[in-house]
Amino acid sequence: MKVSALLLIILLPVLLCAYTWTQFGPTDIAVNSYAMFGGGIVTEVLCTENGIILSGEEYSYYGLPCWEAIELMGYDDDLAIVMGGGSDSDGIFGFNRDSGEFTIYHWLLNPRFIKWCPANSSYYAGGEEGLFSSSDGVNWESVTYFNMMYCYDMVNYGDHYVVSAGQTTYYSSDAGSSWSQSASFEYITDMEFDDAGKLYGIFPEESWSSGLWSSLDFGNTWSVEFWSINMKCVGLPWDEQVFTGWDTAPCNAFGLARWHCDIQEIEYFNEDIGNCHINHISINPLINTPNVLCSTDNGLWMLTNYLVDNDADMVQESKITAFSYPNPFNPSTSILYELTERSYVQLKIFDVKGRIIDEFELGKRESGAHKFEWDATDRNGIQLSSGTYFYQISTDSETITEKILLIK
Repeated sequence: MKVSALLLIILLPVLLCAYTWTQFGPTDIAVNSYAMFGGGIVTEVLCTENGIILSGEEYSYYGLPCWEAIELMGYDDDLAIVMGGGSDSDGIFGFNRDSGEFTIYHWLLNPRFIKWCPANSSYYAGGEEGLFSSSDGVNWESVTYFNMMYCYDMVNYGDHYVVSAGQTTYYSSDAGSSWSQSASFEYITDMEFDDAGKLYGIFPEESWSSGLWSSLDFGNTWSVEFWSINMKCVGLPWDEQVFTGWDTAPCNAFGLARWHCDIQEIEYFNEDIGNCHINHISINPLINTPNVLCSTDNGLWMLTNYLVDNDADMVQESKITAFSYPNPFNPSTSILYELTERSYVQLKIFDVKGRIIDEFELGKRESGAHKFEWDATDRNGIQLSSGTYFYQISTDSETITEKILLIK
């Protein structure tokens, strides 16, 4: 008990200090986007310059870059992904998570995105040759309205669909049955809706109009939030927080920033990040703290501990705090947790596919600091291989999940 309490005293100040960057996955590889799919099986997918990284394993189809991945509904083991960089092999592919095999579904030059839109139960993918739709993710047909338009991105908010194509945006208010052109003709290449239906978009490259823009009428008209050149992406990873990424160096100039809409200020988070070419902004929903995942030209980076005093009300008060040390680890790690009240505690270890590796009934524990030593073995005592794992701590009223890395 004294050891665990001491470690909490030593390490908690580190956790509570200024923002922290942590790299996940391989280094020296460009990551175009990140996605996590849940349900009974948890799958993390890194779309990279050479293919995909799934559960720590790299898969490639003739070295094609992968841009985005989604999970196919009704297909237990398959993902749909878009790959290509201007070759005859570009297209929409299926990927079987069990066999590790790719299947071409539809040829599409320079694909850039693939989406699921629940309002009309359809998949959409876009690229240099236009926009394509599918009811099952396998069989695809052209959306005639966008024939041969270069489609960069697509987002949806209920029945409202917005596509950035060519030098402007197009919107639909009836789930894609009809389309209209934006009245303000802004060149937008990356978009994201907030929970209230406000749409944010990036005007890229170097022009007098480059910067972060927004639309309050689902893409019909746009107005500028702030001006800046060489912007790449926008994301809203946590509640109404707007993050933007640039595609330039050095880090002290651009990189990643949070846009405070209410006070019209930009807050940068570039100290200690390994790369400032930000390709995509997302979130890891399994980590029980506000976080931002940045896909960069040098791997995947996670930002945590970035909230300031004014953001305190955005985080629900937790009755459990937990972390592991060391992390990454080999051959064992200490899982340290602290309770604010007496409670029954259960600990589970999962692999990246959501399968339970082992579980421990820790019984009633008093409030305060506790420690559990995990030796990286499964329930049969077999030593586990290197990779990503998750530990989940449950009490009478709360459950938290954290990520750990075993490296050999």
